[in-house]
Amino acid sequence: MPVRSRATWVDELLPSVTWKERLEWPVTEPVLLFDSVYTGTDALAEEHLRIELEPGEYLVEAAHAEHPDAYLILVRLTARPDTPAARRRPA
Repeated sequence: MPVRSRATWVDELLPSVTWKERLEWPVTEPVLLFDSVYTGTDALAEEHLRIELEPGEYLVEAAHAEHPDAYLILVRLTARPDTPAARRRPA
C-alpha cells in the first residue's frame, strides 16, 4: 500500500474539522508560525514558517484533528471580508 502524505491526511480531515478558538488578529508585518513550546529567539533557532500576509485584520481559527498516524493542530487564517487585505487577495 502506498504511503500517503500529510497533506492528503489534512485534505481528508478538513471536511469533518470543527474550527474553534476564533479571534481577530491585526497584522502589520510578516509573521512566523512556530511550535509554542519555544519562546522568543529560541523559536527562530528551530523550525518555523514565515508567512507574508497583506496588512489587515484576520480571523484566526484553530482545530484539533486525529489521524491514525498523527494528532494534528490546524490553524486557519482568513482575511476579514471587510478589509483591504481581503479585497487584494487573488480569486
